[in-house]
Amino acid sequence: MLRLRGKGLPGFGGNKRGDLFLRVRVYVPDRLATEERRLWERLRDLGRKEKRGAA
Repeated sequence: MLRLRGKGLPGFGGNKRGDLFLRVRVYVPDRLATEERRLWERLRDLGRKEKRGAA
């Protein structure tokens, strides 16, 4: 559950906004097809390059 303060609906008779609560569901497959695995590995490698470049 995530809470985003001040990002919810506006309050009654005022301009102050409430909090927005988000429920996140993450699906993790048991097995990946060959193409799916290749794409995940590519995404992983791109993230590693960004971390090295930022340091």
